[in-house]
Amino acid sequence: VTVLGISTSGQGELDFKRPVPKNLQPYVRAAKNKNALAVFGSDLGLTKSITRGEAVQVMVKLSGLSAKGKIVSYTDVKKGSELEKAVNIAVAIGWIKPLRTNSFGANVTLKGSDARTFLRNAVGEKSGPSDTQKVKVKVKINTPSEVPKREIMKNVWQLLNKDYLYND
Repeated sequence: VTVLGISTSGQGELDFKRPVPKNLQPYVRAAKNKNALAVFGSDLGLTKSITRGEAVQVMVKLSGLSAKGKIVSYTDVKKGSELEKAVNIAVAIGWIKPLRTNSFGANVTLKGSDARTFLRNAVGEKSGPSDTQKVKVKVKINTPSEVPKREIMKNVWQLLNKDYLYND
């Protein structure tokens, strides 16, 4: 919702089986108002992993895109379904690639690196040749048996805050 610039000031009831945490409510409400969460039914499953098919459906709805051109069929995607439309849109514009020529991988969990690539592609960001980054941390160790956990964690946390966490 945030990366697509969708307003979170909308109103509406969040009538899901389980309560939505307060800090997520504006974002969930904005997505629900665009009908982007219909794929989850009445249970968002906030503690579950998202599948490739679910992620594609949500992003296509949030983006307001519609299918154009020839529909490509995949063995794991039901013909004529909302999923088929969303998959074809996402593949056609280069957001995500099918796992195989005839199988999209709709029920496969969307893994972290794939999710980053998918989201970068969806919002038009260019990613480098690799999503990994090498970091050198200089640590002074007084004795060989001493593990400087605090210093390492402090440096890792600073790196995460600086380069990876989104600031609202």
